[in-house]
Amino acid sequence: VEILPERGWIGPCPVEGLAAKLEGKGAGASLSLEVELPQTHPEPDLRGCKGTISLSIDEVKRARLPELDEAFAKSQRCESVEDLRGKVAQMLRTSRERDADLAMRRRVRETLVKDNAFDLPEDLVRQQAIQNLRRTYLQLRMRGVGPDEIQKHLEDLQKDSLASAVVSLRSFFILDEIAKAEKIFATEEEVERRIRALADRE
Repeated sequence: VEILPERGWIGPCPVEGLAAKLEGKGAGASLSLEVELPQTHPEPDLRGCKGTISLSIDEVKRARLPELDEAFAKSQRCESVEDLRGKVAQMLRTSRERDADLAMRRRVRETLVKDNAFDLPEDLVRQQAIQNLRRTYLQLRMRGVGPDEIQKHLEDLQKDSLASAVVSLRSFFILDEIAKAEKIFATEEEVERRIRALADRE
């Protein structure tokens, strides 16, 4: 398994202080880590259990930021550094607009889910909750929140991930039924436009 120490995860399990515990360890090193498995673990019988993760390090890789120069700009399909800065600024503006749109959509989904409660497959909810928890963890780390601080609030984050999973899955099924009933579908042109928009973000 490939591990990014700063993200603090090994497979489906968050590990407190992972980066510090791996610091200075090179290829060939072995270590054991005491962990508490999260409530979102894919194996129901293991949720909340304490355990040990044994690691043997095969290889260490290091990421290096490229220089912000003309060569890098051209590698990003830009004519110059200034062109690259302009595109990044436009991406940030688009991102803010998208966030506002997502907030509105979230309020609509929450209303639909509140008025239309129904049971969901437990395994499906757990899988979605794991994805939600990982995404939240990475977002917090990108904002500069340390692994130890995140660990203090892990139980609340797990509960939020489960609740969010229920909302997103119920809203998906509700909207799917609405689309079928109202005969709402995407045209080929809309699909192509969406693909181009996604490609432009890469």
